[in-house]
Amino acid sequence: MARGGHGEASTSDRSHSTQNDWADVHGRHFYLGNLGDLQGAGNGSGSCLPTGTKVELSIYATSLVCLFPGEECPLILQRYVARTLVHKVCAAPRPYTRLFGIAYCSFDSLACGGVGCTVELVQVGDLRVCYHPNSTGEYLVDDTDDADGQDNVSLVVRVHQRFEHGPLEAFGVLPRVVCTILDDSPPGRIPPQAIARTSFWEKRFYRPYNAYALCDRARELFSKLFPGEAAGISRAAHDPVRLSFLVASRLPASSIKKQQRLLEMDVTARLGAEVELMTRMTQVKELCCANCGRVLADSRDIFSMTKEGSSGVFVNGAGALHDIVTITKVDGVTKVGRPSFEHSWFPGYMWTIILCNCGMHLGWYFSGQRGLERRPGIDPPLVFFGIRRVALAVPRASESDEEQEGSDSEDDDYSDGGDEYESDLEPEN
Repeated sequence: MARGGHGEASTSDRSHSTQNDWADVHGRHFYLGNLGDLQGAGNGSGSCLPTGTKVELSIYATSLVCLFPGEECPLILQRYVARTLVHKVCAAPRPYTRLFGIAYCSFDSLACGGVGCTVELVQVGDLRVCYHPNSTGEYLVDDTDDADGQDNVSLVVRVHQRFEHGPLEAFGVLPRVVCTILDDSPPGRIPPQAIARTSFWEKRFYRPYNAYALCDRARELFSKLFPGEAAGISRAAHDPVRLSFLVASRLPASSIKKQQRLLEMDVTARLGAEVELMTRMTQVKELCCANCGRVLADSRDIFSMTKEGSSGVFVNGAGALHDIVTITKVDGVTKVGRPSFEHSWFPGYMWTIILCNCGMHLGWYFSGQRGLERRPGIDPPLVFFGIRRVALAVPRASESDEEQEGSDSEDDDYSDGGDEYESDLEPEN
């Protein structure tokens, strides 16, 4: 066998490559049909707007999902809305080209303003869009309506930065609203004086506010809960802000809970809440129905079905967004209707609606073609469940577990991994 980077790949390499291939296929939103990459899209031109920048953006309000920076989201809009949006965002000057906003709002908070995220338009379907850069660096957009009578247009966007916005008009429309880019810069480290024990406060008083130690703890817990996503989380391993957003987008929680994480201006508070929830999940391990509290699944049965990980945002044919988590085994569900391939989010799988015994819509049961040989750990499972994140909840730990959790946290004091960051600030002898 050849050494180094040449010769035959090992079995583990081939397995990893095969798994990446099908996960990549299931994460590309092929169910939306032909999607064209926009010229110049994906360069992140609007992903680094300075903090405090005020910009007028078209805002898409939704009451279904709450998005975090780093995610991708598909949309299905009415043709006239999509055409107007594409014209506006593609004709905007740099660095605002292809940028608009998405904001989660409840029906009560729609007129109150809140926090959303900038998104970059990266793919468009059923619209012929041509770009002609002019001398000012802007884009002139021409489109030919060639959709064979289709009333909707599919889009895919990439989420970038948080912003604060004012009141919105209604769901389904895209009003122009002045937005202020929020600060998501990396937090400071523990003061060198505290490490050198020359400050008034001892080092241990700073540990609960050490975002980098919390980052290590969150990464450790997340990898323990979701071992299949360890590779994905490693990309944000040493960035507390990025990791806090990634973990918040993956944990089972309602959209309202996720919005609370997005509203949190302090990254240490966001990471602390995530560490608390994941600690409960490592102790309880069950996931229950958010409506009746009935235990449905074990968190250890969560697995990665797409390149985004164990969860992702999908859109159905009616344009409704669903944030789902993929699980291999779910108990106590009722299937409704016949299996269907129509608009299936996962190529090769039929879907069937599933309900909890209390009647709540939990999500979908996905079944693949039988009779095909499947290699464990390499090929995707024959059947699995896509559960709506808003339908899941983590039960409270018992009092004894909470007492043990408190004693463990006092012993750890978020010190795991924190020293490797603090060593950079150790005073020289």
